[in-house]
Amino acid sequence: MYATRDGKWVSMVASSNPIFRRLCMAIDRPDLADDPRFGTNPARVTNLAALDAVIAAWFGARSYGEVAAALEEQEIPFSKIFSIEDIVRDPHFQARAAIVRLPDPELGSVPAPCAVPRFSGHTPAVPRTGPAVGEHNEEVYGGLGLTPSALAALRGQGVI
Repeated sequence: MYATRDGKWVSMVASSNPIFRRLCMAIDRPDLADDPRFGTNPARVTNLAALDAVIAAWFGARSYGEVAAALEEQEIPFSKIFSIEDIVRDPHFQARAAIVRLPDPELGSVPAPCAVPRFSGHTPAVPRTGPAVGEHNEEVYGGLGLTPSALAALRGQGVI
């Protein structure tokens, strides 16, 4: 994965020789395709640190839009790494109803991923937010052998 100048992350694959050659064109370094250190995938793996430094510098000097345009032009398989904010706002995720809003007693409405896979004619169960802090203390600590009075003492001391 490589970071762009504007803080976006990108994952890409260029392990085959033809795709690597196109990547070299995309990053304005056609000379790398003929460099013996990078001529084959095993050679690229052996010299990964040197190659990654060149690629990372190119990505880091450009915005995500510039990187995406260059990679698309050379038909390099890549994907933006989506942040939670990106996912919640993405029109594709919205159209697929991939994000649901869950009620939470402390936080109000919380975005969460919808259950997958989804099938026609079947409504997936809506998940719930996680338990409140300490919600299961009696069950967990009781299962470990603590008595109700020991739990009360720990609670009184602010330990749990």
